[in-house]
Amino acid sequence: MDDQQELDWNEYSLLIDLYKFYMNLALQASVFCYGITGGVLAFYFSNCNLQYTKAALILCLIFNILFALISDKGIKLINPVESRINQLVKILKLGIYPSIYPLKFFLRGSSIAYLLVALVLIILFCLNRTDLGC
Repeated sequence: MDDQQELDWNEYSLLIDLYKFYMNLALQASVFCYGITGGVLAFYFSNCNLQYTKAALILCLIFNILFALISDKGIKLINPVESRINQLVKILKLGIYPSIYPLKFFLRGSSIAYLLVALVLIILFCLNRTDLGC
């Protein structure tokens, strides 16, 4: 194996590890955001008679909008990694390799889900407390 081929293998390995890191990070961010949102909503519905509980919804709204934007940006940032992996697959003559599509699919789905949760939070914020049975 010559030096260039070894460098290509190392780069390929690094990019695959980067892909795994991004997927893990996306999953952890999703669990974190939904955990915070669920906790705040549980607090909101169990204490909706308190005066400032609606302010807690704003925190979740900001989280979900930011995570939607980050997920959308992540799709754009992963494209060069995918292109380089495809180049290295051709250079190294690999028959099978991991696809970046699941990460893109997860990020796109997460972005849509975050926006839907944000929409529900906006609706909850605009509703009167009597509409919720408080």
